[in-house]
Amino acid sequence: MVLCPDKTERLPFALVLHYSRLWIRNTIRNRMKAQRKKTVSLSARLPIDLVERADRLAREKGIPRSELIEKGLALLVERDLMSEEERLRLATQAMREGRPAPMQSNWSRIEERIRETKARFKTADEAMAQIRKRK
Repeated sequence: MVLCPDKTERLPFALVLHYSRLWIRNTIRNRMKAQRKKTVSLSARLPIDLVERADRLAREKGIPRSELIEKGLALLVERDLMSEEERLRLATQAMREGRPAPMQSNWSRIEERIRETKARFKTADEAMAQIRKRK
């Protein structure tokens, strides 16, 4: 027997276990429903070698091919919509952390943009002094 939360009556342990299992199952089911996305079926003609490479990569990652294609397409669309400044910021952050850039970058264009920018401070010491003032 297990005490009820209000401690006025005792419930059989089997009943408590049953309702606990129901609560866990429903909680998991509701969370899974919240995570589901609405999808659309899409048909595309792809080269056989590309599909074979996608299958191999999906097997290596342990994910379905459709998920691999979805992630790849999302990355491509996101990268295309991302501003040049955002790409530069992400690439710089990745380099600082010793990681490869999260997207392919046109380094000649990046160098050109860096050359075009005007430095706010003449020296690194001036920049550091400004940073220390903010703290």
